[in-house]
Amino acid sequence: MKATRTLSLLALLAGLALPGAAQADFGLAPGSVKARAENKNGTLATQASSHPYAFKLSFDLKVDEDGHTEGGEMRDVIIDLPPGLIGNPQAVPRCPRQDFEGTLPACSPSTQIGVLRAILPGLKTEVNGPLYNLAPPPGFPLQLGFAVAGFESQQFASLRTEEGYGATITAPNLPAEVSMGSATVWGTPADPSHDPERGSPEQDTLGSSSDAPLIPFLTLPADCSQPQPITVKADSKLNPGVFDEESAFLNELGGKADPLAGCEAVPFDPKIASQPTSKLASNPSGLEFETKLPNQGLLNKGATAAETEPEKVEVILPEGVSVNPSFAEGIS
Repeated sequence: MKATRTLSLLALLAGLALPGAAQADFGLAPGSVKARAENKNGTLATQASSHPYAFKLSFDLKVDEDGHTEGGEMRDVIIDLPPGLIGNPQAVPRCPRQDFEGTLPACSPSTQIGVLRAILPGLKTEVNGPLYNLAPPPGFPLQLGFAVAGFESQQFASLRTEEGYGATITAPNLPAEVSMGSATVWGTPADPSHDPERGSPEQDTLGSSSDAPLIPFLTLPADCSQPQPITVKADSKLNPGVFDEESAFLNELGGKADPLAGCEAVPFDPKIASQPTSKLASNPSGLEFETKLPNQGLLNKGATAAETEPEKVEVILPEGVSVNPSFAEGIS
């Protein structure tokens, strides 16, 4: 009897020591991140600082044989865009939060800036619908919203001040399992050519028109020195805060990406004006100084390129003008 108990105990210990079935790691599918800027005819938009017809971004997560995401459901997705790839939230009317929230969004078709598509394996469905420009909360320059078939996602934009003010788009706390995400953002959302995708099938508004002005929403970077990288990061509900990431270059095809072109055509024509507050020679005086950066190209849909921003501003005072530091408090 004692020998039997000993054998049973050894068997139990051996069983505990055996590794369980390997848990697949959560993560983005390698090479699945795709990003491209397009002209109206579907060709790649490569002119630096121009307004593309559309910007498209997609990614996939690793899935098992049943199509479910490996290693748990995605919790957050974060997208780092290159500096200079900007969206002007004031170019499109904003949908008030009270109109977006609810069973079905009641946002005006004029507030739509594109379409979003996602595969939800847990619900055995694919959702496809409008992406709205929402009124953002304090501290955020831009907020986007998507809500179709009970699946709601809000995306918040922030700026990476330490990285040339590149924009980061964060979609936190996704309410359902997502195995694929794809977004198309329109360059000029009010363009009538987007009307077939404007509106919501759930509200029978698909095919609506926009009464907003034809002002560009998107502008490409004014940088021809290197290909523009875009990074997608995702974490899981089982391991929050532990992000997997995949990167791609804008307009990358077949593993090859070229820099944007035509930087010599990007205008830069700042105007300055200054005058002293006193006209008396050798007298104490203030100095009124103004820098103007006219940028009609940023708002003009027909412009070849928007004007670029200054990298540094340096002011050289006229000879004989001096500054008395004792009249101002220094920075400690």
